[in-house]
Amino acid sequence: MNQISELADGQDPTDLINRMLLLFHLAEFFQKEETKKYSDALRFLEEAELRQPDCLVLSAATPSYLNEPHANNDQKYHHLLRFSFIPKQKLGRDWKAKSKVLAIVPDSLAETELDSESEEDLRHLTSEFTIHEIYTEDNFIDIRIPPEFITVDNPSSVASLSFADIDSSILEIKAFMIWESYSSHKQSTSLLEVLSEYSRNEASKAVCQIIEKIPPTTVPQSAGFSSSPENLLDHAYSSISNLDNSYLPIQGPPGTGKTFLGSSVIRKLLKDGKRIAVTSQSWQVINNLFCATFQRFEEEGEHALLEEIVVHHRDTEPGRKFSDQHHEYAHYINKHKPPRGLYYGELDKDNPTGNPTWYQQKRNPSRREIADPPFPESGKDFHSEAQLLGANSFFLADSGIQQACREPEMQESFLFDYLFIDEAGQYSLAETLAIASIAKNIILLGDPKQLPQVTTANHLHNSGLSVLEHLLGKESNASPEQGYFLGETWRMRPEINNFISQEFYNDMLGTQEVVESRSIEGIRNGVYFSEVTHQDCQKESGQEAAEICRIIRSFVGMNYTEGEDAERLITEKDVIVLAPYGDQVSRIKEELYQKRIKGVKVGTVDKFQGKEAPIAVYSMTSSTPEDIPTGRYEFIFSPNRLNVAVSRAKCVAVIVASPDLVNTQPKSIVDMENLNHICRIFQDTKGTPPLSEAFL
Repeated sequence: MNQISELADGQDPTDLINRMLLLFHLAEFFQKEETKKYSDALRFLEEAELRQPDCLVLSAATPSYLNEPHANNDQKYHHLLRFSFIPKQKLGRDWKAKSKVLAIVPDSLAETELDSESEEDLRHLTSEFTIHEIYTEDNFIDIRIPPEFITVDNPSSVASLSFADIDSSILEIKAFMIWESYSSHKQSTSLLEVLSEYSRNEASKAVCQIIEKIPPTTVPQSAGFSSSPENLLDHAYSSISNLDNSYLPIQGPPGTGKTFLGSSVIRKLLKDGKRIAVTSQSWQVINNLFCATFQRFEEEGEHALLEEIVVHHRDTEPGRKFSDQHHEYAHYINKHKPPRGLYYGELDKDNPTGNPTWYQQKRNPSRREIADPPFPESGKDFHSEAQLLGANSFFLADSGIQQACREPEMQESFLFDYLFIDEAGQYSLAETLAIASIAKNIILLGDPKQLPQVTTANHLHNSGLSVLEHLLGKESNASPEQGYFLGETWRMRPEINNFISQEFYNDMLGTQEVVESRSIEGIRNGVYFSEVTHQDCQKESGQEAAEICRIIRSFVGMNYTEGEDAERLITEKDVIVLAPYGDQVSRIKEELYQKRIKGVKVGTVDKFQGKEAPIAVYSMTSSTPEDIPTGRYEFIFSPNRLNVAVSRAKCVAVIVASPDLVNTQPKSIVDMENLNHICRIFQDTKGTPPLSEAFL
């Protein structure tokens, strides 16, 4: 109570109460997310749906054999069981050797109720296994048996085992589910420490400003912020350089150059000797920002300077991939001499300490000598030396790093000058606060009007908002007092941008003159609605897939102008196709293959944020509101997803959907607002020739 009284001094009691409620529910954020993850996994396993690519349904037959002896490098035997599964299942790419799977062991069902609110209780219902090998053509899978299912002590070999020596409950498993086991313990612990510091008035200035939504502050001589200064890059760099232990949102609507601005500022800060950490929810996003930064150095003829800025030699062999997760950066170093000292901090199950040698030791142990000088012995030590660090939140929330950043005598060595959070519209407030202690200033690159963060649990009192949603509130655009709103797109023609600007950005998003010289001849550039009548389609529609193929063929061969002197013919590579469900993505790819249409990129909306093409086609898939899968109503009509889908297009955006999809009775004001965005497309295209006639 004393702490609350101190905090309440001179403050609006309502604001204080709301803030305390927010802090209380923030403390539960990570636990709720993990619990919901387990709960959803259990329900998938109970339902054992053939159409769920993460769930492998076993046939009625019991495991057929106990495998031949197999020994690893430690001369320990792997005990394997072979399970048959239902033929012709749609399995995702994650179904491969060494992947973790989850299963319900029947005997455990009596221990705990499925609807338990405790993550620990839910874990008792499941067991984790490892795939030894999967044979999709023969429809069977070999699973490594954990020791707890072996009923005999210290078997000398697999050959000495029989089915009688194995817990019979394992033979009754009905399904496996791909499971990426991780723990948010470090983030949760770090977040609780930050919240505790805040309650004691000991948190950093940036943390306090973010929690209390106080506008960012600069040193007195700074010019402050502006939405549209004459020289945006120089102005943003000046503002960021003069941040006074604060934060700064940079809101970048589609095609406004957010990555260019961020990478250009990072280059200048590195030249100033500043230490920078970059994080995001996606490794691809981190890679994109790094590659853009390296490109800025090269454009200025400063590649040699880049090598001096970083501190360790990551790899000396050109073209060698870091890992499959880092393929985009690997593609970059295939063409360029790798910069010195780049480090991606990543925690994995085999190396939970975050030791930076994980790649050398795990991926290619025979080539450890390549690193020169040797990597430090701990991630914390490397953290203290790196000038440019790309890392996920698991690494940045490491207790050793956090402790070092909080100790005054160590702050100078460990604190970064800036933490850049890219795609901050997808980064939770809880996760932001959990890692905020590693840097003096926090830069938030993103757009809350594009794809939201992925959360599964129900978080009360706005505790589940992204950091940008928390800061901007109900406002569509960042105000000059809050930071930067990048107000001109370099991608979309005015016909598309007008829709995007009016529907999502209070009509404040303009177009650069250069985009007006970009066009597809012979057709009205802009947004189209293509009606496709179908019934009983939920997560895939063959009718829409066929219509998309027809649309693509109609565009191929048309004249495309990219600037005054750049004219060429449209090809299949100029089209991207988006869908809300993975099943529809697979159906469209299958249809394209059968029609021998090659080069078209197809994916979910979530996969294509940041991408662009002259033509974007969006398949909404479901026939009617009643056909929308349970829990996906808001997903389908999400204005954020519609914004991303339409704004991928430079010249023409096509919405392919059943006309019955919008014939629904909204259940709330929010549902009505979301539905209006799609109805606007119908209204705007009413009275104009349909797309089917536009090519005539």
